[in-house]
Formats: sequence, structure tokens, C-alpha cells
Amino acid sequence: MKKIYPAYLWLGVTDSTGQIIAATDAASVGQDRSASDWFQYVRKQKGIYAQDAQVFKESRGTLAVAFSAPIQGPDGEFLGVLTSRVGIPAMEEIFLIAARSFQVQRGAARIPEYQFLTRDGD
Repeated sequence: MKKIYPAYLWLGVTDSTGQIIAATDAASVGQDRSASDWFQYVRKQKGIYAQDAQVFKESRGTLAVAFSAPIQGPDGEFLGVLTSRVGIPAMEEIFLIAARSFQVQRGAARIPEYQFLTRDGD
């Protein structure tokens, strides 16, 4: 997965109790993440959780953002969480590609601007 989509620095899947059952880094498998903010939020809210950019243990020194989403069964029951760490350098590259495409479509005079913000808008 990381070879096909290098923007993902790490991907992990937990079971319903917060144990990592699959990950791109085998050393993560078996770890208990039930106390983590992202697991708690997704389990309770059953929604997507995005964390502000920071250096995570899983991102190995690279500034990254985390995205976590619930895994649900056919009847909506909570089965676990899919969580990822996406490097800021990769996100910047994706935005630059989109900006170049925008310029080609709209003309070089219209240069889009973008800014990364925290959850609080800072």
C-alpha cells in the first residue's frame, strides 16, 4: 500500500477494543490504542477524526496529519478503526499538483493560494 500510495506514512487497523490487528509497520500489530484520542472519538462519535499536524511515533520524524474512520459491520455495529498518518510534504505536493492543474485550466494569471490550518483555524 505504501509503495502504491507513498503519501501514507503509516496505516493501521484496530479491532473494536483498540488492539491494532493490521498495520503497514508490523511492529505496531498487537499494540493497544484504546486510550488514544482518535480511537475514543471514532468509537463514540462513529465519525471521521482528523488530528492537527504533528510528529507522530508512526511518522518517524516527519510532520504528518492523522485521519481515522470507523469500520462498521452491515448493521452499523462498530468493528474497529482505520487510521492513517499522511506526511505534510506529500500533502503539499498534492496541493501543488492541483494548483498547477488549476492554472492550466483557468490561465496563468489566476494563481490559487492555499494555507494549512489547525483544527482551531490557526
